Amino acid sequence: MEIFESFSKSVDYVSKLLSRGAELVVMIIVNIIPIVNFIFLGYCAKIFKEGPAKDEPPKFENFGELFGEGLKIFVVGLLWALLPLIILVLAFVLTVPWYWIGSGIGFARLGVTFIIALFIVLLAVIGVGIFGVIGLLLTAKTGEIAKGFSFQQIMAVINSVGFANHVIWVILAAIVAFIVGLLGTLPLIGWLIALVISPLLATFLTRAATLFYSDAVEKTLLPPPPPPPTTV
Repeated sequence: MEIFESFSKSVDYVSKLLSRGAELVVMIIVNIIPIVNFIFLGYCAKIFKEGPAKDEPPKFENFGELFGEGLKIFVVGLLWALLPLIILVLAFVLTVPWYWIGSGIGFARLGVTFIIALFIVLLAVIGVGIFGVIGLLLTAKTGEIAKGFSFQQIMAVINSVGFANHVIWVILAAIVAFIVGLLGTLPLIGWLIALVISPLLATFLTRAATLFYSDAVEKTLLPPPPPPPTTV
C-alpha cells in the first residue's frame, strides 16, 4: 500500500470508535493511568496483529491479555529509548573533566566535546525512530520481546518497503502526532482534548502502520524454505 493511502484509509477505521462511546470512555480512562495504560498498548498491538483485513477496531476487552502484550511493547520501547539516554550520560561523563580543568583550552574542548556529543545523541534518536519502530511492530506481531531487537529482521522489513519509503512514513507519522499534539496546548480545554484524542491518535497511527508494514512483516517472519534435497 502507498504511504499516503495508509494514512487516508486509517481515518475511516478510527472514526468507527466514535460510535462506541462507552468503550472509548474506558479507553481514555485506562490510557491516562500509569502502568494500567499498558492495557492500551496491548490493544494497539492487537490491532497490528489482526492485520489489514479487519476493517474496524477490535473490541476493547480481555484486559489481562492486553496488559501482558502491552508490557512487552513497553519493555521494547523503553530499551530502545535508553540508547540515546546512555549516550547522553556518557557524553556528560566525558565533558566533566574539561570543566574542572578551567583553562581556556579546557573550556574550548568542553564546548567541542559537548557539541559532538549532542550530534551523536541526535543520530541515536534518529536511529531509534528509524529502527525502533519496526522493532515494536515485530514484537506486536509475534509477542516476542527478542524480535524487537532482531536487527536482521528489522532490516528485512525496511528493505521490503524501501528505506526511503520507511523514512517518509516515520516522518509523516511524527508530523501528524506533532500537529495533533498542538491541540493539547490550547488554553483551558487543551488538556481535555488531549485526553480524548490520545487513544484515537494511537489507534490511527497503529492502523496506518498495519496497512503499510503488515505484508512486509509477515513476509519477514515466514520460516526459511527447506534446503533442496541432496542427490547422490
